[in-house]
Amino acid sequence: MFSEERAWRILWIKKALQDNSLTYYAGWDSSKKRYDHTRRVTLVTPDGYVVVIRITNNETKHASFVTAYLIDDPKVEKKIKASPIWNL
Repeated sequence: MFSEERAWRILWIKKALQDNSLTYYAGWDSSKKRYDHTRRVTLVTPDGYVVVIRITNNETKHASFVTAYLIDDPKVEKKIKASPIWNL
């Protein structure tokens, strides 16, 4: 079913991919229990919209979309902001 609310968020995903003024954080790899700099996590909006991508080829700047979601728990935002700055 089409969701107009989710459709508006597509522009937020675009912003996360193109706006170099945003802070990018390293993603967490839960299977290895460590940060993974091939995963980039971006907080896009003040209300906590998160976009996660996986870098597939750093030389060609290719990446794949992993997920995007609104944070529903303030602890999650704190964890993201405590993550290392992404540096790939």
